[in-house]
Amino acid sequence: SPSGNELAPTDNSVVNFELVKGSTEKKKIVKRMSVIEIEQTRSKLLEMIKSNSAVPENKAMEKAAMNHARYMANLKTLTHNENKYHPGFYGETEMKRMMKASLGLYFFSQNKIQLSESIASVKTEIEDLDISELVSAITSDLDSNAKIKGNPVSAGYGISIIQIKTQLKIYAVRLEG
Repeated sequence: SPSGNELAPTDNSVVNFELVKGSTEKKKIVKRMSVIEIEQTRSKLLEMIKSNSAVPENKAMEKAAMNHARYMANLKTLTHNENKYHPGFYGETEMKRMMKASLGLYFFSQNKIQLSESIASVKTEIEDLDISELVSAITSDLDSNAKIKGNPVSAGYGISIIQIKTQLKIYAVRLEG
């Protein structure tokens, strides 16, 4: 029975059984996760990462971060810059993504703050999925990747997950300022 930090495969997963040699015991091998399970995993990761942060959420930062996480997952790469000719383009830089997400209000803001975008990518086997370990790994990578050290006023997080055979690759973005 899985702990609260693990997600059990549902009936929507493709599951195979392997007979353990010299025994009648069957070992369950999870081959893939359903789209619903991947979304549940993404939501749980996002919820736990946000709950570990004392920094207030900013909806525009969250929208910019989420769109950039999707962009990186589409290209299967880590990058701070986007190319308008690639699928999922939202804005070339974190500043431009923030401008778009805030409908230009960031540009007119009296108290412009310096933005810091941290990015991370973590891979895990589906059968070894442990949400707490992933949250720890992602948070650690985001912290070590931060451009600005200090106390941000607000933040937004984005997570996108792709499935590669029996693995999940998680792309995470934290935009703060």
